[in-house]
Amino acid sequence: MYLSNIKYGVDIQIDGVTISPFSTDASNKFVWDMGTVHVAFSQQEVSVSVPRGLDENAVRVTPFEISLLPNTTYQLSVQGESADCALEAGTAKATADAAGVLTFAAPVGYRCTVTATKA
Repeated sequence: MYLSNIKYGVDIQIDGVTISPFSTDASNKFVWDMGTVHVAFSQQEVSVSVPRGLDENAVRVTPFEISLLPNTTYQLSVQGESADCALEAGTAKATADAAGVLTFAAPVGYRCTVTATKA
C-alpha cells in the first residue's frame, strides 16, 4: 500500500479514503487494482471500490477527500449489490473547494463502487 500512497496518492484507512495524486494536471490518469481494491482516476471521473473489514457484507459510510479540479461540481453515485450501497438523500452532488479538494461521505464495502463524475 505504500507504493500506492507515494505514486498515486491513494490512502485507504479504516476511517476514510484520500486520493491526492502527486500530479493533478488534466493528463494525469491511472487505474490501480490490488486484490479487492479498485481506483480509477482522472480529473473528469473517479471510481473507487474498497472493502470494509473481513465481513464481505459489511457496508459503512466513509468520508472521502479527492484532489480534483478547483471549484468544480461532481455528480456522486454509488452502485452495488447491497441495498446499503446507496447515497443518502441530498448528497448526489458535491463541489470541490478552491484548492480542488472534493469532500463527501459515501457507503463503501464489498461490491460497492463510489463514482464522482464532473457535472
